Amino acid sequence: ARPSYWSDRSARREEGFSLVRLHQTALLAALNDALRVQDAASLSRGRDVREPGNYTSLQLAAAWRVENPFLWDKYMVERAGLASYAARVAARGDEVPRVDVRPELTQATARLEERQLLAAVNETYLMHGTRAETVLSILRLGLNERFSGGHFGSGSYLAEVSDKVNAVTPTVIPTATPTVIP
Repeated sequence: ARPSYWSDRSARREEGFSLVRLHQTALLAALNDALRVQDAASLSRGRDVREPGNYTSLQLAAAWRVENPFLWDKYMVERAGLASYAARVAARGDEVPRVDVRPELTQATARLEERQLLAAVNETYLMHGTRAETVLSILRLGLNERFSGGHFGSGSYLAEVSDKVNAVTPTVIPTATPTVIP
């Protein structure tokens, strides 16, 4: 089943997805906390930085929820497969490897919408930075390492710190007539 908080218009979009602007203060505060910079000195420094700058923090400007029924269904199938695998591993007396994400990110994302993460498969929220020209493809089809290039080779890179995501995300300068998908 799709999340109860999704809008009813997501399945009707010809693009296959819908963007829902978030206005809830608590959600925006949680997302802003997730962006809290771990190490201000690392902002705009490192070999993977696309655009050097001089700033010490990141501030959330706006947020949208992506409602893509195709990707949601795909995610639920993969999640069920991982849960089945984790159950088989546990039945053998083994354990699925654990990855500890920084507590600040875990605390911030725990305040997001009502979806429960699946602890048995070490499910967590992470961040991804990308160029503006690849956003539409990601919204339609999801992340795909075959179409992703980067300083460290092809792959879909995720991070637990906004400092790293910021490094690979170029600044977007708004045009006089921005395009918005309602």
